[in-house]
Amino acid sequence: MNARGLILRRVLGLLPLLLAVSFLSFWLLSRAGGDAFSRLLADPQISQEQVAGLRALYGLDDPLPTRYLRWL
Repeated sequence: MNARGLILRRVLGLLPLLLAVSFLSFWLLSRAGGDAFSRLLADPQISQEQVAGLRALYGLDDPLPTRYLRWL
């Protein structure tokens, strides 16, 4: 086997590992709780409906696979 074939085989073998590590990292961060808009709830001038609207606007209330694909 030539060197180019060996390199290609190794790179293709690493792709599933990279995707798995990527998804695991994303999943762990999503389980940590909170988001960019959680701090806004401490402000009495901002309602929960406004925060929910921001979360919907930025897709933070979408299912996990949808958010992961967008993030990827």
